[in-house]
Amino acid sequence: MDWVLANAKLQKRINEVYEKRNMLVHQGAREIVTKGDLLFTDDLLLNLFVNLVKFPTLFGSKEKIVEFAEKVEAEHKLGIKSKVQPNGLGFFSRRYTEKDLSDI
Repeated sequence: MDWVLANAKLQKRINEVYEKRNMLVHQGAREIVTKGDLLFTDDLLLNLFVNLVKFPTLFGSKEKIVEFAEKVEAEHKLGIKSKVQPNGLGFFSRRYTEKDLSDI
């Protein structure tokens, strides 16, 4: 899958769960949050923590994380190959079965 398409799909999914989070917190809409939403956000947190621990110098402070994110975003907007992302920076995507995603 093309990286741009994959990135757009990921961003869309993040926006979806963020909106559901807002509805849960501000309106008490518990029924809209699915097990799939929870597993997706767990995967995001797993990736965040793994990369923070793996690269403590690069991500040593909130300011460094923000600076890194801004540089990566700029590279993506310019369509250039990343010079700031280190080798080994990863994204783990676990595969779930229908049973994993069922609400029972």
